[in-house]
Amino acid sequence: MASLVVIYQRLNPWRAAASAGERWTTHIPFSIYLGWITVATIANATALLVTVNWNGFGLAPEVWAVIMIAVAAVVTGVMLAV
Repeated sequence: MASLVVIYQRLNPWRAAASAGERWTTHIPFSIYLGWITVATIANATALLVTVNWNGFGLAPEVWAVIMIAVAAVVTGVMLAV
């Protein structure tokens, strides 16, 4: 995932000088892929914790679901700000 973040930052998808072809063939696919990998990483981390019977520090599963959604929202906000 780290290498994908570096690629995304080097592409600098918000620059005005990119052609329409470059956006459609490079920026948009890497943006979608990075979003997918980010969500999959959060889901896999959650699945791992369930598999090892992690007790969640005594918090209800619903609370952890909200926390994981908040983490995804923060990551989205950071990527939009970059």
